[in-house]
Amino acid sequence: MKTYNFTVEVEGIHSNGNSLINSFINQANYEQSQLKITEEINKKSTKIYNKILCDFVESINRELAVAYIKGFNTPFLYLQFSNNCQGSRAEININNNFYTINIKPEKDRDFKDSKYTTYTGKYYIFFRNTIVKTVDDVLKLMETDIIQQIKEQQS
Repeated sequence: MKTYNFTVEVEGIHSNGNSLINSFINQANYEQSQLKITEEINKKSTKIYNKILCDFVESINRELAVAYIKGFNTPFLYLQFSNNCQGSRAEININNNFYTINIKPEKDRDFKDSKYTTYTGKYYIFFRNTIVKTVDDVLKLMETDIIQQIKEQQS
């Protein structure tokens, strides 16, 4: 009679390094690492977006000050986007008309170190739901109220 000695190895059963549950743990850890990176990026991006809006509002306010019109308030964080990114907003009231200006970051899903949504650069500035690019764009949209305010100051 012949005797056959053999070993059967089945991946994922009783092996410490290659078990299916360990692959789940590794995947969860990897995803948590990606999310942590994404959240840190988005927190820093939020500060930059707020600074961009602060600078933009400051430029508008300098123009309004020439006509002795009180400008926008200091931008504040107001809208939560995904993964710890926030938008900023500033407000002004001229002739009982309430205006808002805000910055909205554009989502980026092509960030190589994370599958989660990051906000790493592109943005839009909205004034009354209209995309604006320059101070003059904003002033033109406020033209009627600015002129009315100047007239009231002169009378």
